[in-house]
Amino acid sequence: MIARDEYGAYKCEEGQLYDQKNAERLKIQRENHTDTSWKEQQTLKKNRRKNRRPS
Repeated sequence: MIARDEYGAYKCEEGQLYDQKNAERLKIQRENHTDTSWKEQQTLKKNRRKNRRPS
């Protein structure tokens, strides 16, 4: 069973970050204070798609 942590990174059962590359990326994002959760990113994407359509 693979779950996501609050940063949207995959975690395995032991709670370790599942993907090492993803862990590195998230570490850099946290340092730069640019991290948004996976859910927020999906919402932003969805809203961008919505706003692109002419009314």
